[in-house]
Amino acid sequence: MKIKAKIIKENKDGSAICELDLDVEAKDWLIGEGFLHVLSKAVGISESYVKKQPKRIRQLVKDLDMDGRC
Repeated sequence: MKIKAKIIKENKDGSAICELDLDVEAKDWLIGEGFLHVLSKAVGISESYVKKQPKRIRQLVKDLDMDGRC
């Protein structure tokens, strides 16, 4: 796996503009890790959303989880 970063410009706020050179394995890994992170974050958001909902909705979601359909 090859990941190479070249800094093009450093900004005053500490960020930078950079160029990435990735082989196929590195690109697939990076996309996969990013996708897993987004899914994990979405699950956390949806669980906190469900906890704030009325009891009936929470029960329906719980039932779906038990049936393996969710």
